[in-house]
Amino acid sequence: MKTKAFVLLGCVLFLNSCKKQETKTQDDFLMETKKSTDKKFPSVQSLENYKQTKVLATLEDSLQQGFNSVYCVSLLYAWDELKKTLNEPIVVDPKATELSALNRSKSQQDVRSRKDVTFTTDFNDFGVKVFANFKKSLPFAYEFIDFNTEYYREKERLKFNNTAVESFGTIGYYFPVTTSTEVLFYSSDNDFAIKLKPRDYRHEIVLYMPNKRYKSMESLLSDFELKLQQGLKEKSDKEKAWKFEINGEDELFIPKIRFNIAANFSKLIGSRFLARGKTYFLKEVTQQNAFFLDQTGAGIESIVEMEAPACEEALAKIPPKQKLHFDKPFFLMIKKKASKRPYFALWVANTELLVKE
Repeated sequence: MKTKAFVLLGCVLFLNSCKKQETKTQDDFLMETKKSTDKKFPSVQSLENYKQTKVLATLEDSLQQGFNSVYCVSLLYAWDELKKTLNEPIVVDPKATELSALNRSKSQQDVRSRKDVTFTTDFNDFGVKVFANFKKSLPFAYEFIDFNTEYYREKERLKFNNTAVESFGTIGYYFPVTTSTEVLFYSSDNDFAIKLKPRDYRHEIVLYMPNKRYKSMESLLSDFELKLQQGLKEKSDKEKAWKFEINGEDELFIPKIRFNIAANFSKLIGSRFLARGKTYFLKEVTQQNAFFLDQTGAGIESIVEMEAPACEEALAKIPPKQKLHFDKPFFLMIKKKASKRPYFALWVANTELLVKE
């Protein structure tokens, strides 16, 4: 199997009222959230430095051919907390199409990770600020094979779109690693999905390599759910049971991923909305997403900063050998086991976010 897309979604937000609790300054918040305890996150880089990568606000946003797409639910949680802080229904300016899309998105529904996010808010007569920090560490109980070690380097190499990248995985049955891996469905080496089980059994890392293009991650997830149900039916068929096992000469190759990207949602800046009898406009909307996936596990950290000042202007209205090589565009997502939607998602279309040899 070969896969080239992945999605990680996630953020849980906790709202601290600035009126009745001790509040932190913006500098204090950023200082704490940026002190990552996981050394595997690289130093933060602006999205402008990544020419083939986009950061999405919602799962419904369009996927652009040839581009990686990063999504984390933290932005939507921050927007929900901003609305909760205002404590009144809001009316979005019809001309603000990007904010309207954010406001009506359902990407955060059924994610079940809200408690994993820490919120700090600042609300007064001049406007509202929201800071959100989401962090999740998902180590594996046992490490997978690192194919970048000296023993494997010359023998087993993964090429993503013909570019050599660092990878991990397994060859044949390798206890206990194989017990932490589950093949969800397998149609061919170009259409399959697997699940990696971290030590925290409440979460799962799903990698899906489709043989078709999708307009959005939401449409991808809908199709994935159908294939997942088909896979459950095939799993009970003894003649097809080989598809769901990694044995013999089967191979699982997963590219290592590592990035730390700071994005500014410029299309949201200036968008206006009405609440509490006042007109507000989005002055700042930024999101920093750090992520890694390797033989030891996965890690996610997402920081959101959203500021909306008030303004005076009124608002207008034999089995064959299986090759599970993620060497082509694939989708990755991390989610709660009981949820259909992820809290972190990623579409890998090129090697810009992969660890190159």
